[in-house]
Amino acid sequence: MKRFVFITSVLVASAVMLFANGNTEKGSAALPQKTVVNYYTWEALEESNPIIAQFNAENPDVEVVLHVVPDNADTQTKLDVMMMGSSDVDVVQIADGQQFAKAKNGLLRNIDDFIAKDGIDMVANFGANESWAKYDGHYYCYPRHNSVGAVFYNKDMFDAAGVAYPADNWTYADYIEIAKKMTSGDGANKVYGTFNHIRPGFWCLTALQKAPFYTPDGKSNIQAPEFRHDLEMRDFLDDNGYEKSYADIMATGTLQQIEFLGGKSAMVMAASWMVRDLKNKEKYPYNFRVGVAYFPRYDETVPAKQSWGSVSALAIPSTSKHAEAAWRFIRYYIEKGSVQIAKGGTVPAYLPAYNNELIAAFGEGSGLAEEDINKFFDPELSSVMKMPVGSAMNEYNSIIQEETSLYFTKAKSLDDTINSIESRTNAAIDAEKTSK
Repeated sequence: MKRFVFITSVLVASAVMLFANGNTEKGSAALPQKTVVNYYTWEALEESNPIIAQFNAENPDVEVVLHVVPDNADTQTKLDVMMMGSSDVDVVQIADGQQFAKAKNGLLRNIDDFIAKDGIDMVANFGANESWAKYDGHYYCYPRHNSVGAVFYNKDMFDAAGVAYPADNWTYADYIEIAKKMTSGDGANKVYGTFNHIRPGFWCLTALQKAPFYTPDGKSNIQAPEFRHDLEMRDFLDDNGYEKSYADIMATGTLQQIEFLGGKSAMVMAASWMVRDLKNKEKYPYNFRVGVAYFPRYDETVPAKQSWGSVSALAIPSTSKHAEAAWRFIRYYIEKGSVQIAKGGTVPAYLPAYNNELIAAFGEGSGLAEEDINKFFDPELSSVMKMPVGSAMNEYNSIIQEETSLYFTKAKSLDDTINSIESRTNAAIDAEKTSK
């Protein structure tokens, strides 16, 4: 059931007519009615975010009302349905690159006019994250935070095993060798060397350092040897018990933070949002030291300091009746609330807010060493996008997930998987071109 959290007092339903000293000759004047902006998110931490109340206090003509919906696998679908209907959504948080699909499907308002009117330099504000706000040459959202990919590792386990911590320039081959060394026990005492989730794109994070999802002529590039390699390596780690298998994760629904902070894996492929969980000792009562490593390189030809990114953003649904007020709130929230975003354990996307205070707020309470905290803000970091963005991207992403799931659960061979992804995706690309 949807949970509504009202940040400030309930809005008066209709204007109240006032009469000065009861003298009707002086006429009557209606109190200005506030514009209600309904902000929808799944972030429970927003309930205690002071930036919303601060905006309401400084903007007496607008009342932002926060709505926190349950965070689960159906969250984005439910928000889509609400935006397509006659709901009251004015501002919505969007995560994991879904802004591209939502913009393509007409769910989001084009905000080019607001950006131009306010004279905003999107590249100066967001750097490389600017591309996450744009679809087909137009802006549809304002980036909130970036999930900066990294490998977290259990320092205590590494020390006990006599294994050196991952180097900044390590490769995928190094990662696999370390996973082998760090795997121990069996049954209830099993500790996996690493953990990698089954979410879309996680299996090919190193392949993408060398191979894009599309060929130069706009077709599927899944036949690239780098994708085949990463499919085989994920399967190798699963089959040999160096990581929890794809099938086991599907069956149990377990998450990265549960496995890693529960002491069931020595490493985990995750992102900066893990810092949020490191801070939450009440929910995750772990008692070991945690280190952070850059993502491994595909091979020696790739520069060090690799990562992957996934930007969460705030957007205005195309059905909103209060777009101007919503835009005012979005700008205020992003540009003045970055320190609060950092305190929640996520990396703010708004670059002008970066300073020592913000970085300290991000790491405070996580137990991470300063050098590890700084890795999430490293200007030399190279990042890949773990999903296709281009022709028939919705279909392409779904096809990849469907076909690779069959491969990792032994229902399809590697060759059949790759060939099927290619043929199905190219058919979808051709169909999209024909329909235009």
